[in-house]
Amino acid sequence: MKKKLCFLVCYLAFFSEFALIYAQLPYNNTAFSGDEFSLFSSSGEVKFQGKGAELTTKANETNGIFLSDLLLISERGFILGFDYLMTGAGGNSIDKGANGLALVLFDATVIAPNLGSKTSGLGYSYSQSYSTAFSVQGLSKGFLSIGFDLYGDSKERSAISHEYRNGIYTQGRKQNHVTIRGQGSQLAGYPVYLSQSVTNMNERYKLDTETGEYITAFEAPDSKAFSFKLRENNANNEADSNASFGHPSYRRVIVSLLPSSKLRENGFYLNVDIIHGSEMSRVVNSLFIPAGGNITYKEVDTEAKHKDVTKSYRINAPEQFKIGFTATTGTIYQKNIVRNIDISLPFAPLVKDVRVSDACKDHTTTFDALINSVGFATNKYVSGQSMESLGSKEHLDPYSFQFLTLIDNKQISTLEPYIATTSAGRYEYNPKTREVVFTPAKGMSVSSDKVYFSIKNKKKLVGTTNLGGEQYRSEIAEISLDFTVNCNDVLMVNGGPL
Repeated sequence: MKKKLCFLVCYLAFFSEFALIYAQLPYNNTAFSGDEFSLFSSSGEVKFQGKGAELTTKANETNGIFLSDLLLISERGFILGFDYLMTGAGGNSIDKGANGLALVLFDATVIAPNLGSKTSGLGYSYSQSYSTAFSVQGLSKGFLSIGFDLYGDSKERSAISHEYRNGIYTQGRKQNHVTIRGQGSQLAGYPVYLSQSVTNMNERYKLDTETGEYITAFEAPDSKAFSFKLRENNANNEADSNASFGHPSYRRVIVSLLPSSKLRENGFYLNVDIIHGSEMSRVVNSLFIPAGGNITYKEVDTEAKHKDVTKSYRINAPEQFKIGFTATTGTIYQKNIVRNIDISLPFAPLVKDVRVSDACKDHTTTFDALINSVGFATNKYVSGQSMESLGSKEHLDPYSFQFLTLIDNKQISTLEPYIATTSAGRYEYNPKTREVVFTPAKGMSVSSDKVYFSIKNKKKLVGTTNLGGEQYRSEIAEISLDFTVNCNDVLMVNGGPL
């Protein structure tokens, strides 16, 4: 009996942990409160004052936070979106703000992770010194960093006596780069995989992981040219603190880490898109990040310029990731702010907003809520393909549809998943036709109305993964109706109906 009881308790404990890990996605956090974040153990104060997580606010800071209870299973990848803002005083006549911020991934088994090096390290990579007493180890068990390097030296091979590390040799400091650094441990590794300018699409560098050399002749990340700055505000003020979509200072990053393989080697393809103002540009496209095996790179030997040693580094992706954000400033500084974080699994349905511009004020309106949405029957990405092309509307489970409405400015699931009621009227979804019928309330006079929905894939087992599970529920999409027509009106001409 005791053995059976022990088995049951252990089983339930395992199941609870399993559920804890997988039931957290999709995940949303405005970062207006620090409730779900922890500080890296070597971080200074991070303020949460209603505009997001203010990672830095003054000179000579290196701070960072991570989502303490959110675990991401590495083999499943993720899609992560967040807004950031670089703003505020601290520049000079030449440079407005520095240094930048980074999204970091590290081994979830680390209990109290430390930040990496300050300033050009962006809180992720290491910093060697002529004296070991002044050396700074890289971020604890860091696996990947996506740095938004306004100042421009995060990608560089640093060669000064108190701070030297591996990187790229360039002619002069090149600002406004998105820089990807890989796995490292203590005072080695953390190599620059790729660095892409956002002001000049043709300025880019990528590590050849077989030779350790950097190449500049490779395919552009986007089919259309782009040129924008990581920080839009050229004044030493915070007038753009509330920048939202369409504002020149608005920046949103979408990071897709997609499970795949290359030449029979398991890993991920990394895509990084940035929305600047109202336009989206892909700045990193299908960069392969190995999950195992060896890579070749040039490791710094001393602070002397051009004195490097070709080394091999063993990559070993952790089973589970944690996600964090780091930022750093020097004597030139700014506010580095992160907010509106969304995380989902890559092969959850892709849902698109639906807008009905000619809804009836006085009669039912019927529309297809899933017209632009797709589901998936695979969890492996194919390099060069868009996610939409890998999906199909037929993979959506129409019976998993769920309405949401706004209650106290929060999107709350309705008690009856197929029915939503607002002051404007009643929405009813039919899983057989996949259509929504809106019936206006009597005497309704509003000009527009909104509800929301989510949906899942059909059940599909890929190994032990069920693509139709709740963890693969889609992000939330919006249904908006504009009431412009009285459909029951009859136009009379010369005393008769037209």
